[in-house]
Amino acid sequence: MSLEHAHKGYEYQDLLSALFIVEQLLTTNNAKFKIDKKESKNDKFDDITIISDNGTFKRQIKYSEDKILGKADFSSASYDLALDTLFKSWKETVGSKILIAGFV
Repeated sequence: MSLEHAHKGYEYQDLLSALFIVEQLLTTNNAKFKIDKKESKNDKFDDITIISDNGTFKRQIKYSEDKILGKADFSSASYDLALDTLFKSWKETVGSKILIAGFV
C-alpha cells in the first residue's frame, strides 16, 4: 500500500470519527470519546470508542479503493480480521460491557 492510500485511510477514519462524535453530541450530553487508543495489546477496535449512557461502542474503520471483503478475510489471520482474533480482542477490552464492536 502506498503512502497516498494510507493518507486517504486516515482521512476517511477522521471524517467518520467526526461524524460519530457529532451524532453523539446531537443525541446525548454524556458521551466520552477515545480516538486511536488501544485498551489492550490485541485491541482491534481502537479507531474510536464512544462511552455514553447507552453503553460503550467501539469502531474499527477500514478504507480501500479496491478491496472487497470476502468470507476468507474473516477466517484467515492474513488480513487480521479472523473472527477468533476479533472475538479475542473484544473479550480482552471490555468484554460484555461493549454493546457494539464493529467495522465501518
